[in-house]
Amino acid sequence: MIKPHLSFIADFALMYIIANEILEWELPFPNPNPLLWILHLSLFWVPVAFLFSGLTSIISIFSDINFMFLDIHILVLGFVFTVLIGFGTRVTLGHSGNKLEADRLTTILFYWTQVVVISRMVTSLIFSFGWNFLFWFDITVTAWLVLFGVWAYRFFGVLIFGRKLES
Repeated sequence: MIKPHLSFIADFALMYIIANEILEWELPFPNPNPLLWILHLSLFWVPVAFLFSGLTSIISIFSDINFMFLDIHILVLGFVFTVLIGFGTRVTLGHSGNKLEADRLTTILFYWTQVVVISRMVTSLIFSFGWNFLFWFDITVTAWLVLFGVWAYRFFGVLIFGRKLES
C-alpha cells in the first residue's frame, strides 16, 4: 500500500496554475465544433485530476481509505484517453482527405468518452467506500470496449484503406 504523503501541496498548486492558464486561454466551451470541443474538454480534466489527487491525499493522511488510483485514472482517462479519441479522429479524417467534420456517430463517441471517464471515477469511489466495485468495474470496461469497437468500426477502413466517409 502506498503511504500517504504531503503531495497534496504540489497537487493543489498545479491545479491552480493549470486551471488559471486554461481559463486565460478563453477557450470557447462548449465549442460548436465537436472536433475542437473534445480537445478542449480533455484539457479541463487536467486540473480536475490534480484537485482529486490533492483531496484524496489529504483524506488518506487521516484515514486508511484507498481510492484505487482515482487521480491517475482521471488524468489518464480524462486527459490522455479523451485526447487519443479526439485527436485520433481529427488526424484520421484530415490525413485521409475526408472533411474535418464530426458526424452524429462521432459526436456520440465523443460524449461516450466522458461516460467512460465518469464511470471509472465512480468505480474508484465505490471501491474507496469498501463496497463491491466489480459491477462498476465491469461497466467501465464494457463502456471502454464499446467505445473502441464502435470507433474502430467507423474509422478502420479510413485508417487502413484510406476510404472516404459518406456524408
